[in-house]
Amino acid sequence: MSVHDQTAAADAGAPSIDPVRFREVLGTLPTAVCIATATSPEGSPIGMTIGSATSVSLDPPLVGFFAVRTSSTFAQIRAAGYFCLNVLAEPHEALCRTFAGPAAQRFDGVAWNPATSGAPVLDDAIARIHCRTSEVIETGDHFLMLGRVLDLDAPGDTVPLLFFRGGFGSFSSRSLVAQAQSDLTVQLATAEDCRGPMEQLSAELGLVATLSAAIDGHLVSLLATGPGDSVRSLPRVGRRMPITPPIGSLFVAWEDAEVIEHYLDSAEPALNPDERCEQRKLLTKIHERGWSFLPLHQAISRAEDLVARRHVTPLSHDEEHELHALLGEASRQTARHSDPDATSRAHGIAVPVFDGTGRVTSTISVLRPNSVLTATEVQAIAARMMTTAHEVATIANAGT
Repeated sequence: MSVHDQTAAADAGAPSIDPVRFREVLGTLPTAVCIATATSPEGSPIGMTIGSATSVSLDPPLVGFFAVRTSSTFAQIRAAGYFCLNVLAEPHEALCRTFAGPAAQRFDGVAWNPATSGAPVLDDAIARIHCRTSEVIETGDHFLMLGRVLDLDAPGDTVPLLFFRGGFGSFSSRSLVAQAQSDLTVQLATAEDCRGPMEQLSAELGLVATLSAAIDGHLVSLLATGPGDSVRSLPRVGRRMPITPPIGSLFVAWEDAEVIEHYLDSAEPALNPDERCEQRKLLTKIHERGWSFLPLHQAISRAEDLVARRHVTPLSHDEEHELHALLGEASRQTARHSDPDATSRAHGIAVPVFDGTGRVTSTISVLRPNSVLTATEVQAIAARMMTTAHEVATIANAGT
């Protein structure tokens, strides 16, 4: 029996796949939502929503998408000979539904410009890929359209719209994943270059040490090290916390008044006048002494837990409300301990790392997760950390 006959016999003996179950299981594979556009033979714009766009080949540059065989819009796109894949952003769910609706209404109120072939390029798309039809392949109850890429760009800076388990959603960065413009890859490489002095600092102090940077409005952990018995308490590399009072105060303490006011405006819930005044005093204290306390209280710990979870799965409405309340409480508690001798609730210290222009580009923190620091320890630790901050700045600035 030939290999072909053996395969056919095996297929014939396989159990049939329930279509409902097929959709259910394959629905767990997230796909980007795109709109494929072209110009009809009569010169009118045409388009359809697709959830199956994919990169096919680098040399030659090919992309592809699948369309059901019975689609009249696909028949027109196929006849056009050219098409454009428009990648939708997370806020474009309504636009996606429009292009899945009546054909005559799909371009009503939609801003677009023609590509050289006439295919509509949607203004709001976060990426556009203009193609010449290369090949159409019949595959089951669908056609596979392959396109030779003629031009492409990605002007958008928001997350894409995704189709998952029969519904729409968006991509949420976690761990080492972030948008390209944040340059996280470069920062992580620089952080690795700084591992030596960071590990030495941690070993000398017997404390957890963390290097973090401000990326896309978040405080992101780039490197964490600590004694052997502290492994479980090390912050996860890539952990992101929103820079909002009191988080990220080191990044704004050396900035001008406009930046500071914008930082205070970002607080959730909003700060009242007295609270804003306390936060300004705190930033002044940090600037004067050159470092900040990391207070030990449950509000910060619980807020960190919620934010870490939010990068894996969306929080419920109640959890989002709790997070905002916790950040507000943490902000108030931190401001109350602006006195440099107020160590009763401090379990760590953070110092800034400056670039060649005097701006804070990253921060170094040391933590004692399970107990507080004494006033004597604080002064000695801060001085030692300043040395490491200078070493890290030298390494980082040499690479820029």
